[in-house]
Amino acid sequence: MGNPMNRSVSDTLTLVTPGGTEPAFGPVLAPCQLRDLSFAAIGARFSPDLVAASLPPNLRAPGDGSGGFLVALAREGHRLTPYSTGHVWFDVLGLDGTAGACRFLPRPFRATARPGKDKDRQRGARLCEGAEDLVASLNTLSGPAFRMTLRPKRNWGPNAGIDHSIADGAAGRPATRLTITPWACDWCDALPVSVEVLSPHWAALAPQSLTWAAVGRSAALTLGLASPLAR
Repeated sequence: MGNPMNRSVSDTLTLVTPGGTEPAFGPVLAPCQLRDLSFAAIGARFSPDLVAASLPPNLRAPGDGSGGFLVALAREGHRLTPYSTGHVWFDVLGLDGTAGACRFLPRPFRATARPGKDKDRQRGARLCEGAEDLVASLNTLSGPAFRMTLRPKRNWGPNAGIDHSIADGAAGRPATRLTITPWACDWCDALPVSVEVLSPHWAALAPQSLTWAAVGRSAALTLGLASPLAR
């Protein structure tokens, strides 16, 4: 297979098929590690009113509608792979990780697939690298959700951090758990070219502007570390 650090993003991801078969072992116990993961992310600004209306009552947005889109796929990891995920996030105040603002992941706008767990209605996530641009897309069982195009700057180098995110709670229902995700990867900056929201169910998430983009490969991260969140 060669040195994974020299493997292109799309070469890595053509080896990934989102899971759908039941494993022969019992339930996965957190925390779990994913390895040889590739991802693409675009930062965006949404309607501030939409963001404020989507947050649980114990979370507060910066007021500028900041958030973004992410697609990630992993080839290796204990009991979790093949693994793929895609989601929209909104930035929230006061709970930053070392890698930036805490992210709230609204339940209707995320989908994950792994062996034995397809209840999140994901049909597949994909990254495809061309001569200049990288295209990342998420498809759910109801059809394509979004597609984003990035132009990597090829300034690859090591990066690491700790992400904080919240995936429970909703408008009118407090969030209860902060998820802590340490990660390290080979990283490059990118230009955000476009985000196309393809599903009518996701139409309200059409971004008002795009602010930044990044691509990662050969990443390792740990899932399932959590801390109680004050209500």
